[in-house]
Amino acid sequence: MKTTYTVCDMCPWHCGIVVRSVDGRIVKIDGNPLDPKSRGMLCARGQAGISFVEDPDRLTTPLIRTGERGEGRFREASWEEALDHTAARLLQIAERHGPEAVAFLGHTGGDSWFVEYLAQA
Repeated sequence: MKTTYTVCDMCPWHCGIVVRSVDGRIVKIDGNPLDPKSRGMLCARGQAGISFVEDPDRLTTPLIRTGERGEGRFREASWEEALDHTAARLLQIAERHGPEAVAFLGHTGGDSWFVEYLAQA
């Protein structure tokens, strides 16, 4: 069994956790007793971390819609293609309707620094 000390990414608090895995699969997540914020406790979100990673319906690659909205038709894409597609669509919206037509909703702090950079681009 492998033990990894890391932080929970299920909310902005980023509590310290201890992840135990076997053959690359997570089998247990506990709060890290050395974490000064959580002092070893783990909330329901943190405990759901295994389900989040192991969910068979979890998306593991970007998808680009190929049909009309609501038809549920998508194709897999590389990260580069998906980011280029997103950037092109955002520029198209801003050019057509003005930059005020583009808004971002998300929290900042922790590892969400990219939201700030994306919003300023």
